[in-house]
Amino acid sequence: LNLLKDDDQLVQAAAAHALWKIERKAEFLIPQLVNWLDVEQVAVQAMATLADMGDKAKSATDSVSRLLDSPDRNLRVNAAKTLFKIGGSVDRVVPIMVRELQNRRSSFRYEAINVLSEIGSRAGAALPALRAVLLEHDLGMRLYVVSAIFEISNQFDDLLPIVLEGLKSSNFSHRSAAINLLNEVGPPASSALPALRAILQDDDLSVRLSVVPGIVKISQHTDDVLSVLSESLRS
Repeated sequence: LNLLKDDDQLVQAAAAHALWKIERKAEFLIPQLVNWLDVEQVAVQAMATLADMGDKAKSATDSVSRLLDSPDRNLRVNAAKTLFKIGGSVDRVVPIMVRELQNRRSSFRYEAINVLSEIGSRAGAALPALRAVLLEHDLGMRLYVVSAIFEISNQFDDLLPIVLEGLKSSNFSHRSAAINLLNEVGPPASSALPALRAILQDDDLSVRLSVVPGIVKISQHTDDVLSVLSESLRS
């Protein structure tokens, strides 16, 4: 509590976040967090704490909303993310995230995709912008967008070619992203089963094990993976 009175506002903001994590009591912290929204050096930290509070910080909605018009991109993006997290309307959040997504130079593209994915079906207006990213060269970005499109639309069939490209990639992170995505999608990804089953022949046991959850979730049975699981138990 004493650190909330420190001369350094960065220390105060960090102390407030730690106090929230420990005590989980939002009421007496919110007024100070709202005041810090007007202080450039701690505004982002204050919003991070408010976002972590979720709907317990809904009383801060109007104060956070004011930052959606900030000329500072960092403040705008964080305000949009915070507004969504504390239960505010997504009507102004989605356009801000779409603008960041469309700007290939933006350092917030992954952040924008993540927020749109979390918003889910209410982010339907972002689908054209997300699908436009599927035409870009960066496979990692495209795989990340595939996950968001599925979360928003619950449609997967036309996204499969990109996922299969990821499975065949020699880039470990791309391959892992594709596997993890299929592990989450389940039955709608049934067309990917042959490619996943092919990975069961990989020389690396850890790679073979990585596709087990996806195969089981998609096929709804364990017949294909019993030998790999048995091998894992013996190793």
